[in-house]
Amino acid sequence: RGFRTFPAKTLFRYKNYQIQRSAGMINYIKNHYMEYDYIILEGATNLSNNIPIVRFLRARKMPYIVWDAGRRRNSKMSIPRLLAQTMLEYVWKNAAAVMVYSSLAKEYFRSVGIPDSRIYVCQNTVRTGAFDKEIGSIPKESVDELRRQYISDHGKLILYVGAVEPRKRVKDLVDAFERVNKSFPDSALVIIGDGDQLEELKTYAKDKRHVHMPGQIIEGVIRYFMACDVFVLPSEGGLSLNQAMICGKPVIASSADGTELDLIEEGINGFLFEEADIEELAKKILMVLSTPGLSERMGRHSRSIIDQRVNETVFYQNFKLCLESVEHTNR
Repeated sequence: RGFRTFPAKTLFRYKNYQIQRSAGMINYIKNHYMEYDYIILEGATNLSNNIPIVRFLRARKMPYIVWDAGRRRNSKMSIPRLLAQTMLEYVWKNAAAVMVYSSLAKEYFRSVGIPDSRIYVCQNTVRTGAFDKEIGSIPKESVDELRRQYISDHGKLILYVGAVEPRKRVKDLVDAFERVNKSFPDSALVIIGDGDQLEELKTYAKDKRHVHMPGQIIEGVIRYFMACDVFVLPSEGGLSLNQAMICGKPVIASSADGTELDLIEEGINGFLFEEADIEELAKKILMVLSTPGLSERMGRHSRSIIDQRVNETVFYQNFKLCLESVEHTNR
C-alpha cells in the first residue's frame, strides 16, 4: 500500500529522543485497520501513539505485533522511563508477538513477563547481497588510495561511523585514540558522521592532527569500512557493526543496542568494553593493532558470523515465523 508519512507534534524531548504524537496516523489506523493483515508497532519512543492504537485494536480483538529493542546493557532507569514503564508493559503484554533486536532484548522481555512463545529475535541487519555487490565494485587501488589520505603504508586506521552526539560518546573514542597514537604514531582516527556535537568535537580535537572528521558520508562510505583496520562503536548504535563485519573487519563496542552481544565474540572477531572506560577502550584497540595478523583473523571471523547467522535471510525466516504464529493463534 505504499509508504505513508504523517505530521506529528513533539510532546517533549529527552536527551536526543523526541516523543511525538501523530493524530493523523492514529486516525488513519482507526479508519483503515481492517485493510491490513498485520499491524506492527514501534517501541518505547512511539508510546504516545501506541496507547490509543492498542486500546482501539484490543476493543476490536485485532491482534498487533510490537518491534522493540528492549533495554541497553547497564542502562539506568530515567525518571521519564520509570513513569512510562507501566504503559509500556501494557502495550507489550497485550501484543500477539514481540519482535526484538537481540538475545539481550529477549531476556529483557522475559523478565517483564512476556512468554518465550511470543518473543522472536529479528535482529536488525543490512542487505548483505547488495552490500557485497558494492564492495565488489570498489577496486583495491581505490581503498589503498583512501588509506594513503590518512596514513602511510604501515599505518593503522581506526574508524567510527554514526551520529556525533553526546549519547554516542565519540569524545571517549578521541581520548582513547590519544593513548593509542602514542604507541602507533602513524595511526589515524576517522570519524564519519554529523550531529549536534560535531563542531564542539572538532574544536576539542583541533590540535590532534591524526583525528579526522570529514562529516557525513552516505555515498561511498563502504570504502571507509573497507579501508579501516578496526571499527569502534563507543556507545549507542547498531547497524554500523554489521556493516564493518560484512567488510571483514574486527569490531570493538560497549553497550550499543544489545546486538553487540550477538555480533561480537570476545577475542574472536573483536572486543567488548565497559562504556565510558577510556583506558579499557584504548587497551582493546591496541590489542587488535599490536598483534600481527590479528586484525585480519578477526575480520574473517566477523564475516563468518554475518554469513552464518546475522543476515537478511535469517531475519526473513524469523520474521516469517513471527507472522505465522500470530496468524495461527488468531484464526
